[in-house]
Amino acid sequence: GTWDLKREAKQARDLAEAELIQSAGNIRDGEKMTFADLAAECEREIYAEKKSTSTKYIINTLRSYFGKRRIATIDRASIRAYIEWRSGQEIKTAKAEELKRPVKRSTVDKELRIMRSMIYYAIEEGWMLKNPFRQTKKKTSRLIQTARGDRDRVLQAHEEFRLLDACEPRTRTISYTRKLRGRERHETMKRSTGNPWLKAIVLLGLDSGMRRGEILKMKWQDLDTAAKVLHIPAGNTKTNSARMVPLSDRTIIELKRVWPLSDGETVFPIKYISKSFEAAVKLAGIEDLTFHDLRRTFATRHIADGTNLGMIATVTGHKDLKILQEHYNKVASVEMRQFADRIDQANDRRIQNLEGPAN
Repeated sequence: GTWDLKREAKQARDLAEAELIQSAGNIRDGEKMTFADLAAECEREIYAEKKSTSTKYIINTLRSYFGKRRIATIDRASIRAYIEWRSGQEIKTAKAEELKRPVKRSTVDKELRIMRSMIYYAIEEGWMLKNPFRQTKKKTSRLIQTARGDRDRVLQAHEEFRLLDACEPRTRTISYTRKLRGRERHETMKRSTGNPWLKAIVLLGLDSGMRRGEILKMKWQDLDTAAKVLHIPAGNTKTNSARMVPLSDRTIIELKRVWPLSDGETVFPIKYISKSFEAAVKLAGIEDLTFHDLRRTFATRHIADGTNLGMIATVTGHKDLKILQEHYNKVASVEMRQFADRIDQANDRRIQNLEGPAN
């Protein structure tokens, strides 16, 4: 018994010495460090120049769960517990408190990517020696698939024409009711409405598969309308990788139309489009459509047309073809439903043809 205790003590001492050497002595600081401490360090050293509100929100969400936990104790089980906890939450979809939706799997995935980068930073600094994500890669993917609210909304052809028409800035006649001496009066007024850049922005999402942030950072020098190509610099992309996207004829027409409205090198001198896009969607009579759905529509349409997945990934900037494969599965399901509908229609026509002469 005494010999075993001495051997275990020696092994523990040797392990501690090895960890000290491997971490350049920083493992001692890591043993005391909480996730909140790590988050604060990462905000100063990694994310200081990033002004994205979504990144700050994600870090705060992670901090709310892991905050007081020491980073040395974060393991596979704790990450799985976080995924299950987060997948069961609901978030607001609008200013109204009562409008909520389940947290989407893509949201959980983004949060884990930020957390993974923070863990890597801790390992590089010697505060951690074990990477919990290395153990959880397969199980994490499987658990994320169970997250609720996986969105598959795409813009339908009949909706597209209405949306593009609603994006056109024009003078509209607006009906309203007002009270005069206690009596209601129905009146109308003409008002110039619409965002003059919105149609071009929507077409870039729909025909080029671009993200909203990439569109709003565009500069005229990035455009090559003769080659029908737009160059997106690495600094403007989510993955920090430069890429090219195609420009459709109708997109080029809209870009040339807004050229006189530009007062500098930036194509769109605006920072936000949420309100104008939501207004256009409402005006078009379309329900449950977000701007990111346009990018999904781009990928979905071209997968359905048989375009090579590698080419689509090159345009959209997806580094993982599995994400596009998920789009393919959704398209296959939708197409099967449409195929079934066409079979029903063909059956109905045959029945009507058979019944016709008997009448």
